[in-house]
Amino acid sequence: SPPVALIAGGSAKSASRQGALILNATDSYDPDGLIGDNRNFTFQWSCETPNGTACNDLFVDGRQRAEHELQAASFPADVAILTFTVEVSLAGRNSSVTSQDVTLEDGVVLDIGIRIIKSVLKSDANVRNNYLRNICSRLYS
Repeated sequence: SPPVALIAGGSAKSASRQGALILNATDSYDPDGLIGDNRNFTFQWSCETPNGTACNDLFVDGRQRAEHELQAASFPADVAILTFTVEVSLAGRNSSVTSQDVTLEDGVVLDIGIRIIKSVLKSDANVRNNYLRNICSRLYS
């Protein structure tokens, strides 16, 4: 099976035009469980603007690492959304691809991550939905 490509933060997130944007694909994994260390994976990142223009020059240290820190000062000033794509591959297998749309915002953007434990994911939908509502109400209260 091909590896499963994942970018931390999901398919869309916001980032400040000040500071740095972290792109992180270290949670990518082998669904067959044969390779437990993602250092054996090959990562290939790319960037594209909404009009289809490549912005790969943002990756000043190459595009082959699992994690990148991009300085916001290098983002195109006339673009509000950038799409970052990572292709994850293992020798002798097909690769997989996933993307993340990053909306560029002026000012501070809080980066809040929520990880749900597996036992909640495996429980029935009502329990899972109540759990998520509880977390969200705490974040916004």
